[in-house]
Amino acid sequence: MKKINKLISLLLVMVTFITLVACSGGAGVKGIMEAKATTNKATITCTFEANSKLESGDAYPIIRQYSYENGTVKDTSDTYKKVTFDKSNTVATVEFDGLESNTKYLYRMYINYESTDTFLTEIEVTTLSYDDEKPIEISSKDDFKNMTDDNDGIYVLNNDIDFDNEELSLFSAESEPFKGTFNGNGHTIKNVKLSKTALSFYGLFGCTKNAKISNFTLENVTVESSSLGSFSAGALIGKAESTTVSDVTIKNVNYTVSVSSTGDLNIGGVVGVSDKSTFTKVKAENVTIDFSQVRYKVNVGLFAGEISGDSVGEATIDGKTKKVVTNECMVSGNLKGDMKFTSSTEGYLRASGFVGFVKSSSSVIYNSYTDSTIILTKSDSVDKFDLSVGGFLGSNSGYVNISKCFAKCDIQVSAGDYVTSETSAEDIDTINANQLVANDSDKTAAVGGFAGRLNKTIGKISDCYFIGNVKTYALNTRKASDSERTKFEAKTNNKISSLAVGTKEVVDGITYEITDETVYYVKDNDNYVVANDVDPDNFPTNKYYVLNGEAYELASTYTPKVLTATYLVVGDIYGFTNYQPAPTLYNVAKYQASSDTSSFEEFVKNFINTIDL
Repeated sequence: MKKINKLISLLLVMVTFITLVACSGGAGVKGIMEAKATTNKATITCTFEANSKLESGDAYPIIRQYSYENGTVKDTSDTYKKVTFDKSNTVATVEFDGLESNTKYLYRMYINYESTDTFLTEIEVTTLSYDDEKPIEISSKDDFKNMTDDNDGIYVLNNDIDFDNEELSLFSAESEPFKGTFNGNGHTIKNVKLSKTALSFYGLFGCTKNAKISNFTLENVTVESSSLGSFSAGALIGKAESTTVSDVTIKNVNYTVSVSSTGDLNIGGVVGVSDKSTFTKVKAENVTIDFSQVRYKVNVGLFAGEISGDSVGEATIDGKTKKVVTNECMVSGNLKGDMKFTSSTEGYLRASGFVGFVKSSSSVIYNSYTDSTIILTKSDSVDKFDLSVGGFLGSNSGYVNISKCFAKCDIQVSAGDYVTSETSAEDIDTINANQLVANDSDKTAAVGGFAGRLNKTIGKISDCYFIGNVKTYALNTRKASDSERTKFEAKTNNKISSLAVGTKEVVDGITYEITDETVYYVKDNDNYVVANDVDPDNFPTNKYYVLNGEAYELASTYTPKVLTATYLVVGDIYGFTNYQPAPTLYNVAKYQASSDTSSFEEFVKNFINTIDL
């Protein structure tokens, strides 16, 4: 229950509208509506006379919300909600949130009876302006935690708050998100620990919806998790839905994630999942994400784990107003992972220096930058997963729009039973290149400087650069299967035997190549030596051997060419692209930097105009 003093404060500023008495509607239902409003929410209280049809559920009320355009009510409803109530009670409350401040709305009640909606009554509601609603002041740790008592309030921070590494788990359920306004007033919140083992969402604000968060510094955040199922975590927000964040600086974030159970993970230095949200002038410095023993499905990025949906914010791009996800945003730090996909269920890892995965967002990731290092190792033999690693973007599904963004990133991917995230660079250089990183024909690995993998999509990627190094120590090459040979032949419109050695084609993300002729051996006493007298036109079935693993087997036929499949796809800019139809790619390249670091920083400043390095 809300605290009394907060309730009184809210009641003083809420506007209560005149009760409207309705005539009889469908099934003889009679009722009235009352309304209260804050800056972003309307609460409609409905009171009905006793009615058997209503109590039995044969008839039920619906409230439709209408907005105004040029002073006239729109013909179509913005949204509607069915009114539900206890059959022994005749009073019910319905909330409409995500409203614009200082804006008039019309609510009409209908009674649905025998599949027909009958108009009952209507009421106008005008939301408050921010000047009308007095904010609730936050001056202590307890004040901050008490925001859960009123999750749609307007709050202002009066002074710095030091949580002394106290564990926080606020707004951790999607059913009870933070829906209000938080103005940090230029102050600092520091020494926060997020380390629960049974939360769906966790961050300083676990889950937000239609919220506004701005104007403060978040410093020294520790994020620890273990033995968790599915979750989304960010130092600032675990899941942000239809939320705007602006003028926030985050410093020193340390993630330690070890997961021993199957689950979907979305991990970001700032936000775990951004859904229809906008981040403006958000800067995260010194973010470290270190994970091990992750399973199943993982999206991880130093800024965001996953981005999706049409954002609520806008910016001017090339003279046009467009919806944007990020604008003037920056992140720096390190992403380290020891991958142990020990689950029998097929999964994936999408990792990057900025956003791990974009899930069909037509809004633009704009004017943003990452300065990061990514080191990923695979230290087990299970291979039922996709790996997509990029300096700025791991992978996507559906629309992806990125403009005027820069990735300064060094990427290192390796695999082997004896390799861990602690393996030194010198030791990694000695690893045999033929280590498994993905060994399933449908599960491949793609590593690129700007993007790891671009899947079938439409959208536009423009004015984007990458600088850094992409190193991989985890190639896996094997002989292609019969079905893969068929795909290759269809791609080349030819037969393998008639093609020259060295011919390469990428089919479904796998690189196929015709390699050298098969090596044949002859037996010399107890030893096998390479045969130099093989005649393809006169090939006896009892003379020549081939090496199958560690065993020598008689070759019954001559194989002129071998088609091999290589699973790790590596490129300077993109690890792998597979678009149908293709997005526009304009001015997307690797920046060739000079040894003068200051010159490079000046270039980035001029390139994205607004971000301080």
